[in-house]
Formats: sequence, structure tokens, C-alpha cells
Amino acid sequence: FRAWALLRAARDSGWSGTEGQSEKIARDIAALCLRPDPRAPEAPLLIPGAEARSDKDRVLFNPSYIMPRALREIGAAADAPELISAADHGETVLAELAAIGDIPDWIDVTASGFQPPQEHDLRYGYDALRVPLYLVWSGNADHPAVARALETFARADLPRHLAVVTVQDGKVLVQSDLPGYRAIAALPHCVDPATDADRQRQSYYPATLELLAELARQESSHCSSDH
Repeated sequence: FRAWALLRAARDSGWSGTEGQSEKIARDIAALCLRPDPRAPEAPLLIPGAEARSDKDRVLFNPSYIMPRALREIGAAADAPELISAADHGETVLAELAAIGDIPDWIDVTASGFQPPQEHDLRYGYDALRVPLYLVWSGNADHPAVARALETFARADLPRHLAVVTVQDGKVLVQSDLPGYRAIAALPHCVDPATDADRQRQSYYPATLELLAELARQESSHCSSDH
């Protein structure tokens, strides 16, 4: 996101003084933060950091780190096509995960398929909330992971609430009516469900998600063309 912000600032706003920084970060990501998918070695997986645990048979993967639009734009600007490939393959992995259940916060990709992550609980939660946000923002509102997220949100049983943390059997652990979370659920429909009174009662994370969802709504081809 830092690389993408610097790229956008220079390209779209005439920001100066940071020339080359976006491309340098992007090339570092390409060099340090990609690993072969153990199931398909020609396909790159974006890992959560240069020192994240990985080997040829097992790679730690965070689905919410796949922001296809940002990866593609910084990859193109830095002449790093492997980042574009990581965006493409990341969308494929998200579709694979959506086909088998809720999108997890963390998962291990192994040579034999998906396995529970070694360092984290297997759950859909606050990380995975970003998956539908980034897909819609990238113009992919019809992606299976978006549909899966909407199904997950709808399992809340309190009025105007969303299921924001679930476990493997589908049980809802946490539900919330905070506007940042509801903004993500409303994003595929290109609406803003929040009121000013709602916004004043949320903490930094849902507030940040709401700001990002508003940017996504303004910039999404899905919203600009259909609404």
C-alpha cells in the first residue's frame, strides 16, 4: 500500500520528491515476498513478509494481503511482472478457498492442498474482512470470495449486525453493527449505509475500513458503471 500510495501520488496528484521510491519498494516485494505455490511451482504466492515461514512444501498465506489492483499497478510501474502474476494467482487462490468455506484469516498452502495454519487459529475474522473490500476495489465484485463473504456476514442473528468472526464449523463468535464493517458488506451494492451518529462510536480499525470502502466505492468500475 505504501508503494501504491507513492505511485498514485506522483501519477495522479503531481506529488514530487519521492521519485523512484514506489518502484524500489515494488521490486523489493517482488524479490523478497513471493514464494512458489507448492501445488503449482510456476505460480507465485504473496507471503506476509520477507521472513515469513515458508518452504517448498508449505507456505503461510494471508488472503487479505491480496490487493489485486495495487499489485498490478505497482508491478506494471516497476516492470515487475511477477507482482501481476501474484495478483492473478492470488485471485485464483481466493476462489479456491471460497469454494470450500469461509475465507480464513490465515491458511497454509501445502503440496497436498490447504491446511490449518501452524501459527494461527483457523478462523474467518478481522483480517479476512478486507478480502471483499479489495476485490470490489479491484473491479472484481463478481468474484466467488465476495459472494462467500456476504454469506458469512448474513449469519449474524442480531438486527443490522454482521458476523465478523466465525470458526471452521460456521459458528459465529463475534457479530457487529459498526459502520466500517457494514460499509464492506454494502460495497458490492455500491451504497453507503452509515450515518454520522454511527461513525462516532467506532474505533480505528472499522473507521479505517469505512474510509477504504468509500474510496473503493468511488473508484470501483463496478460502481461507476452500474450505479
